[in-house]
Amino acid sequence: MLKKLKRIIKDINKDQYSNLEKRVAEALDKLIICQNNLLSSSTPALAILEKEAHQRWYELALSEECFMRKRYRVTWVDCGDKNTKFFHRFMAARRAMNQIHYLFDDFGLRLDKLEDI
Repeated sequence: MLKKLKRIIKDINKDQYSNLEKRVAEALDKLIICQNNLLSSSTPALAILEKEAHQRWYELALSEECFMRKRYRVTWVDCGDKNTKFFHRFMAARRAMNQIHYLFDDFGLRLDKLEDI
């Protein structure tokens, strides 16, 4: 039973996730063209086409985001706490994100120099 499902699942995977980045880019290009057409001459038919193009792009973008999140988790499990380039890049990004760049004092003035902070 599982062997019969294997081919079906592989076909679904191939249809849904192969060349995903390319398909997202193509859908975005089509959406931009539809939006430009809609801006140049606003008709109900063009509005429907734009809505369909937006929905298609949105679905593909969500799929790509989900795929990238899973790929990132696999990379983290494989290289997470090892002394690798991936780990150091991740830590540098986290350090930059968590750094305090400026504060406001009691008078509402922005303090962005290290000695002022």
